[in-house]
Amino acid sequence: METAGKVDTPRNKNFTSSSLKPLRLVIYNDSLDYGSHEEVSCHGLEAIASDESIKPIFIYCSSNKELENRLLEIKKSTSNLELLPISFHSESFEGLKSKLSSNKVNQLAKIISLKNPNGILVIQSDLEISSLGLLAAKKLGITCISYLASPHTFEENRSKYGYIKDLFSKKFLKIPNKIIVNCDTAKSLVEARGIKQSIAVVKSCIKRFNEKYSEKDREKIRRKMRISPKKAVLGVVANLELKKYRQDFLLKSLAEHAPYIWDFHILFVGNGPDRADLGSLSRELKLRDQITFISDKDNLSTVYSIIDILVIPSKHELVPLVMIEAMLNKVPIVAPKSDGMAEFLPHEWLFKPGDNFNFVEKMQTTSIKSHNNTLEANYIRAVAEFDVDKFKKNIVDEIKSTMH
Repeated sequence: METAGKVDTPRNKNFTSSSLKPLRLVIYNDSLDYGSHEEVSCHGLEAIASDESIKPIFIYCSSNKELENRLLEIKKSTSNLELLPISFHSESFEGLKSKLSSNKVNQLAKIISLKNPNGILVIQSDLEISSLGLLAAKKLGITCISYLASPHTFEENRSKYGYIKDLFSKKFLKIPNKIIVNCDTAKSLVEARGIKQSIAVVKSCIKRFNEKYSEKDREKIRRKMRISPKKAVLGVVANLELKKYRQDFLLKSLAEHAPYIWDFHILFVGNGPDRADLGSLSRELKLRDQITFISDKDNLSTVYSIIDILVIPSKHELVPLVMIEAMLNKVPIVAPKSDGMAEFLPHEWLFKPGDNFNFVEKMQTTSIKSHNNTLEANYIRAVAEFDVDKFKKNIVDEIKSTMH
């Protein structure tokens, strides 16, 4: 029986017996963006929805149309997936807001309880995103798994009021029965925050590009984009968000240390709220003529065919999908010596975080050296470790081992 603001569900019990088949699994993602974590999660959803022993019910925010379209594609390929859009989502400072008012948590808990699940899988790009799902699981006392992309603190990620956010969001790490992360570095970060429950590492995945480009194709595409074949092309594939992806750090580093001794061109690939600010900064630093913006990320195989280096300026990326894409396309990568990038990339491609001279130095040396053996080794490793089928099997195995 339901009372005001409460869901009548005993704590620490599943709604149905673990022996009942199929396993009823709520998957919750209320993100307003469709980023790399959502993309990888949807590969996992394909496997979950194809498993006859699991009945998935995916709850998502109806405002995220890109995610909705991807979910509808998956639903078409299987009769097993149930989609349940909702109108609300987790917000910044959700840890504090939920203390002041539990209305959204109660509302979500009621929606979930009506589906009579054995447990819930919460998809989280960071600790605040989809945190309502964690709080609802705690309220209902059901088994909960967090699939967490970034366990970094908000202060580390340069988030506004990061210290305060961390104070109220650290409790979210203690709710799930299991936390799934994508690399050993992420697991260590979670453990360093005092978390004692099970932490599983399931490496990310990405579908390989089928297109192949010859040297003539490469030159033709460069001419069409008005990029000289003599220039070293630096590709930055990321949303144009300076605080998160630090494209401004790249421009300032190049402006200070490289403009007169190195002939380079920057290819920014992506959209984002800081497009105008990045354009203004490039003019201020007298680099605008050496930059091309491409908003469309749909044809990334073309991008990887013409760039000489993939550049990752941001400090905290763990295992960025663009890194895996570059490995699979045999493109050198210059990235900070941190997170999963230090775990997977050769030392000579890594720069000291925050050191703009070392950053430029690594880009210059990487652009002029031959890396055939390293690129081949990177490719073989990426094929072996970031395989889609392997990811699908591992994510389903982790779910079943936790829910039963």
